[in-house]
Amino acid sequence: MGLDGDGAKEFIEQSPPLTRAGARAQLREVEPGGVTRLTEISAPVMALVGEQESQYFHRSLREIRTQIPGAEVGLAPGMHHGWSGEDPRLFNRILRSWLDARARHPELLPAR
Repeated sequence: MGLDGDGAKEFIEQSPPLTRAGARAQLREVEPGGVTRLTEISAPVMALVGEQESQYFHRSLREIRTQIPGAEVGLAPGMHHGWSGEDPRLFNRILRSWLDARARHPELLPAR
């Protein structure tokens, strides 16, 4: 999306907060038969959240780390929920590192 400056600020301010009901509706669309159990995932996993996201997402990272041995989890420094639009260059660097080498990018912060 390439948002920066005022565009990034507007994106963040206008993004509605994720509610429990909204999350359930999204999951029903993605996984109509029910959510896959984390312990059943055998593919490599990288799970990231913005450092400034709500604790709900930070707790989710801890759960992923617990349930999927070897999962790469981390925080995008200073970012919010829409961080791929907030800082697309950071997003691309982190993603490229993972896709090219399954490597943790040095800019990622450890999950708490």
